[in-house]
Amino acid sequence: MKFAHFYPLIYQHFQCKLYHIYEAHQIYSFVAALISLSKENFAFLWGMDYDKIMLKEGHKAVRLIIEGRVQGVWFRNWAVEEAANLNLDGWVRNRADGSVEALLVGPEGQVDQMIRHCHQGPKLARVKKVKLIPAQGITPKGFVRKPTVDVAARRGGDATE
Repeated sequence: MKFAHFYPLIYQHFQCKLYHIYEAHQIYSFVAALISLSKENFAFLWGMDYDKIMLKEGHKAVRLIIEGRVQGVWFRNWAVEEAANLNLDGWVRNRADGSVEALLVGPEGQVDQMIRHCHQGPKLARVKKVKLIPAQGITPKGFVRKPTVDVAARRGGDATE
């Protein structure tokens, strides 16, 4: 009986432990539920439009890094015109390292055709290299010219892709 005054402390201790076990179980259940969700339900859960995060059948998205003499030669405006003619979505912008970056989203045939065009560029451009990087394709409709970006500064001095 002399330990009776410890019972509330022991009860409180175990109640706290049980609460943490319950909390961990809730987190585990939530993660398990997320893993089992279909792509459509996952998008709905997070308030995203499924069509904006998933590409349609026969579509693809590619990010290009175009190197060479590609700045100061009307490359971005040329790319906007070419992409509009091909009904592509995405953007194009200069990078501080002297290259041009573009995101192309649309039907595979048109994206491939734009990639071929980018290997040539406008008349004054001298394209040396076009690096292709698969992308998710999350972009508004239309093709726009974006301002120059300093990738190295954005990534804390590391400009690697």
